[in-house]
Amino acid sequence: GNGKETGLWQYCYKNGRLKSEGSMINGSENGVWVAYTLDGNIAEAALYINGSILYHRKIIEATYPKE
Repeated sequence: GNGKETGLWQYCYKNGRLKSEGSMINGSENGVWVAYTLDGNIAEAALYINGSILYHRKIIEATYPKE
């Protein structure tokens, strides 16, 4: 490969719960990315193509812990 991130990427809070997830292609966000609150609710969703954001929707107000 070219050494750039490709595939499903997931980021977690320090407690192990899912923080966000989405697809990367050649190091750029592609498709739908979802961010979650610390208690597991969907906080935001965004649509990317080649790293450019096309659409963003805040679902609920959320505060994210400092990490």
